[in-house]
Amino acid sequence: MTLGMHPPRSLRLRLLLAGLVSVALALGAATAGLSLLFTRQAERQLARELAAVAEGLAAQLDRTGPGGAWVLGAAPGDARYDRPLSGAYWQVSRPGGPSVLQSRSLWDATLLPPAPVAADPDAPLRLPGPGGQALLAIRRDVTMPARLGGETLVILAARDAAEVAAAGAEFRRGLLPFLGVIGLLLLAAASAQLAVGLAPLGTVRRRLAAIRSGQAARLGEAGFPSEILPLARELDGLLAQRERDVAAARTRAGDLAHGLKTPIQVLLAEAER
Repeated sequence: MTLGMHPPRSLRLRLLLAGLVSVALALGAATAGLSLLFTRQAERQLARELAAVAEGLAAQLDRTGPGGAWVLGAAPGDARYDRPLSGAYWQVSRPGGPSVLQSRSLWDATLLPPAPVAADPDAPLRLPGPGGQALLAIRRDVTMPARLGGETLVILAARDAAEVAAAGAEFRRGLLPFLGVIGLLLLAAASAQLAVGLAPLGTVRRRLAAIRSGQAARLGEAGFPSEILPLARELDGLLAQRERDVAAARTRAGDLAHGLKTPIQVLLAEAER
């Protein structure tokens, strides 16, 4: 005999398993969707912060004199820009040229300005950073006023993309308990829905038991939903057909008994003689 896995025969168990799989898929999709929305929102928030840094740098740019070196009136106040390889960087460079100013955090590295996105200039750009870091950056091309030479400079403000990834991981960790509670509530609701949905089958079973015990002759149509009503009508039709068949069989048996009665009486008379 071959042994193997058989699908559960219980309709209730099948529906519960289907509900469990559906809830798991829905919660997985919700986790992925919410995580994606959170990541995008975190990137937009970071882009706004970087844009503020880049615009602040543009406002603080100055020269030591006509044609002199570029200097900053005031550097950004975040201490991370002074700590080497901290993950927070800024850089001022000429288009396609070398860096003219940069944060101490870059140490001896240089950022390669990516091409700006024409569709959304405020969207964060991705570029490689020092130490193999993946950075999110905002680029601003600034044309300086005529008194400063009218030169165009490229300003970059960048942060380590791992910050967004870490925030996303923390968000998911905080989200999982709530999704677990929602999953349990959904399973409880599915169980209640299943109990309500299968209740008419229990009514069919009880009415069939009443018919078998002689307490009723038909299932009837009262109390059945539209999905079960055709089944009840078919069963009542089957019972009616059975009654007609039994009545016909009784009639045939009566006719046969009547037809055999006279020959039997003749045989009995002959036997007595």
